[in-house]
Amino acid sequence: METTPPPNPMSLSELAAKNPVAKSHLYRRVVGTLLFLIIALLAISAGRLMYMNYWPQVDEFVPVSEQSQITIEYNNTSLGLRVTLPTSWKGYTIAMGNWEALVGKQKVYGSKISIVHPLSTESVPRQDIPIMVLTIEEFNKSLSEQWSFGTAPIGPSELARNATYVFALPARYNYAFPAGFEEVDKIIESKAITAF
Repeated sequence: METTPPPNPMSLSELAAKNPVAKSHLYRRVVGTLLFLIIALLAISAGRLMYMNYWPQVDEFVPVSEQSQITIEYNNTSLGLRVTLPTSWKGYTIAMGNWEALVGKQKVYGSKISIVHPLSTESVPRQDIPIMVLTIEEFNKSLSEQWSFGTAPIGPSELARNATYVFALPARYNYAFPAGFEEVDKIIESKAITAF
């Protein structure tokens, strides 16, 4: 009758110490785990760095539900004009200019305010918010076919008015479709331009 050999009294660690194949397998496992942890930590660090540098940051102290309500304002008290802008326009500049119309053979001029986006540069211009300032009498006359504003077949459109002035949007103001024209369209459509 055959007898089975008695079980090996050596522990697994003793067996691994005597067996070089078991040693290298254990070594590979430890090194593989360490490499995985190092790569995972590097990936997490790189992701966080990219998030901090390239993702738009939101003020951590303002609840998300309130962020859409935060705005900045341009106020011109001498004209009675107010423009409510999103916070992305913080640091905007104001460029004063003139509008020009041809009435028969005579030229008529008036003031124009342009609110310029803070990221707009000469090499990469962004769409500004142009606002023509007309007296009520000038605006009423501009509705006639006798007034011509450049190459546009129509006159300016009213944005807001007070007792003295009509604030109007030039026709075809965004004809070149510069960067940011969609945002300006949304600002205008949201009735952000008011008079007082």
